[in-house]
Amino acid sequence: MAKRKKPSTEVVPTTRSSRSVTAPAALLDDVRDLIRQARSATAQAVNSALVVLYWQIGQRIRTEVLKEKRAATATKLFRHCRIN
Repeated sequence: MAKRKKPSTEVVPTTRSSRSVTAPAALLDDVRDLIRQARSATAQAVNSALVVLYWQIGQRIRTEVLKEKRAATATKLFRHCRIN
């Protein structure tokens, strides 16, 4: 495994230019779109991971706590749905 370099603690002064640089509007729009797409993809990935997590938690509860039986409220709910 390669050794990591220690981060430099040297302070490098910055100089400000007298001219300000402005980015073209099209570039800014493209960057904004990239950020939106990345945020959307991240939200979708997190939501998918949470669905899998909750499913796994439910499976564990069903197998270890309920011993493969349905919860009483679910059974009552299903009975009610069959009647109506």
